[in-house]
Amino acid sequence: MPVEAPVRSRLDRDRIVEALLEIGIEGFSMHSLARRLGVSATALYRHFESREALLAAAMDHFCARVARPTSEAWDIYLEELAVNFRSALLEMPGAADYASAIGPASEQAFALVEGALAVLRGAGFAPREAWIAYVFVIHHTIHSVQRQERFEALNRQRGPKPYRVLELGSAERERFPSLAAALPALDLDFERSFQTSLTFVIDGLRAEQRRQANRSPSKR
Repeated sequence: MPVEAPVRSRLDRDRIVEALLEIGIEGFSMHSLARRLGVSATALYRHFESREALLAAAMDHFCARVARPTSEAWDIYLEELAVNFRSALLEMPGAADYASAIGPASEQAFALVEGALAVLRGAGFAPREAWIAYVFVIHHTIHSVQRQERFEALNRQRGPKPYRVLELGSAERERFPSLAAALPALDLDFERSFQTSLTFVIDGLRAEQRRQANRSPSKR
């Protein structure tokens, strides 16, 4: 039976990035990643000059894995992109915080943005409005994942007594009747909340596009 080659001999940039994508970037360190790969941190630095360089490479691979929408309709394209982007973020803990802090900063990230902007420009959006539309949708998606991850982290800290949202006593219900009436409609279905609010975002962009289209040429 052939003997499997040691992990050390198979170590390269792609393997390191794949391992980081598997564990997520939340709280990641070069030492913890090295332990997972069965090597020393020094071995990682032979392939990446710094932790930041490795993170940038990981986010580049991450963006390449986000499924690109196929629709030519700008609104459907943005909806599909948001859903695909959210799924990818949830598979890589900490990626939402990193993406929020850094923004698009790699070739694959630029390609993701370029694809969306090209569709929006083809639908008649001016460059500035196309960028704003893209940012609204992506920021909404990132925020939804951050909210879910932080809530789940809070519940892990609390242990057997899960955290609950907006519990009102009887006196508070009397003082805040509108809030009390809204509470039954609230839940912690993050997927449904994301989809509902995404619909509001896209509807708002549709309304703005109609408004822009109805402006007279002299006012454009």
